[in-house]
Amino acid sequence: MTKENQSYWKTKKGKDGSLRWEEYEPFDVDKAVRKLNPKQRGRDYVNNFINSDQDPPAGQLTDIERELLKTANEHINGLQRWHIQAVGDISKEVNVKWNNSEAQSLDDIVNKFKLEAGTIFENFKTDKQKLLLDHAEATRSLRTFKDKHNILDRHQAHYAESNIETFAYLLLALFIEGAVNAKFFPSDMGLLGGFMMAFMVSLANVSFCFTFGWILPNINHDISRHENRLKGFSSRIGAGIVFLFSLVFIFGLHSSVAQYRENVMNSTNISTDTPSLISTLSFDPRGLQDMESLAIIAIGLAISIFSYYKGYTFDDSYPGFGREYRSWKKFEDLVSEADRDYKNKLVGEYRIAFDKVQKFPNAIDTLEGQLKALESEISTYLACVRSYYDQACQGGLALLTEFRTTVQTVRNNRNCLPVDPNLVTCALLPLDPKQMENSAMKDLQEKLDNLQLNREEYFAQKETTYNTLQSILEDWKNKNVIQVGSGIIVEENKH
Repeated sequence: MTKENQSYWKTKKGKDGSLRWEEYEPFDVDKAVRKLNPKQRGRDYVNNFINSDQDPPAGQLTDIERELLKTANEHINGLQRWHIQAVGDISKEVNVKWNNSEAQSLDDIVNKFKLEAGTIFENFKTDKQKLLLDHAEATRSLRTFKDKHNILDRHQAHYAESNIETFAYLLLALFIEGAVNAKFFPSDMGLLGGFMMAFMVSLANVSFCFTFGWILPNINHDISRHENRLKGFSSRIGAGIVFLFSLVFIFGLHSSVAQYRENVMNSTNISTDTPSLISTLSFDPRGLQDMESLAIIAIGLAISIFSYYKGYTFDDSYPGFGREYRSWKKFEDLVSEADRDYKNKLVGEYRIAFDKVQKFPNAIDTLEGQLKALESEISTYLACVRSYYDQACQGGLALLTEFRTTVQTVRNNRNCLPVDPNLVTCALLPLDPKQMENSAMKDLQEKLDNLQLNREEYFAQKETTYNTLQSILEDWKNKNVIQVGSGIIVEENKH
């Protein structure tokens, strides 16, 4: 533990069982005697003042004695400064324990909930203002698109909810067609070779049909308005051509595959040169001899129709409408999500405050235990301060006693300069134990008294506090941020 986070005023027991601080040593009498040498000072005094007639009056100190006691006073002065710092540190530690606890008062819990709710609303207001402006722009863009393309205002776009789900279905269809047709394709490589041939055919079938279906919505372009006619006619003609080509492609693909299988099954040697291969793939209905070839065509057509449908419904049936609608829907969802998040955060803070009220008695007991433990440590500290002060006083008395005893011995007069402990008491700086205790215990005692009041307040106001928290929650939940007119953001209470 470093000295920055250590309470320097807390005492430790020494090897001899006495209380002491590592940072501040007690008054060392032996060291003071060796340094100041009161015996020699006494002899020097007698040499200068042979007769007791020259001694100060009773109840007063000589100049040498004042100098001797100066060391003890300096130590006591340091002890006083130490105590002032310690009182500040004690007060700080008491306040830290108090502030880190949830046992201050029920009003503090309510006020903190109000503050948190207000902060949540201000953050919500800032975020939603931007969302509403973006939502308004997306709404204007969508309305403009609908007006331009003669789409009803209530009409909603229809498109695949998940692109990943769409492509997963297509991939599944691809493998199903490949796996089923693998049994029908003869190959020198066995079932694996047949599957590879069927898979390539299925890949062409699924990918091309999906693409044809994706292009087909262009045939729905509106041409009732002048600004749409050129683009509408060109899109419709292009989509119509693609549609016709797709019918030829689909029919030609599946029939040629079936014809190829028949020719391979009925011939032992198929030439791989281009003319022969084209001749093999050319469709001749008279060449189909079994139901398996018809099954290949039926399965292929089913997968084609499915892929075509997935491509056509991948986006809205009107070109461009799905994109505009999704742009608007994104901000519509973000606004709704912001409203939900705002209320969820309020409810979260309410539950925290509610939980604090429920645990309030336990928090009081915990804090009281911490403060009581701190009170014991403070009492130990005060005992240590008093012990240090007493040691300094005893040290001063020892210096005075040795000085005066030496003077009496040299003069051979036990009545001169009598040793009086009151002389030391009057000469040393005072340190009032009661005042020390009051200064150190003041904040702690106030907090303990407040805890008792809080405990009584809890049982008297618990239900009222619950109702107050609920009322605050409902008030803030009913606040909202809406848009009126063009970019005007206002607060509204839904009551």
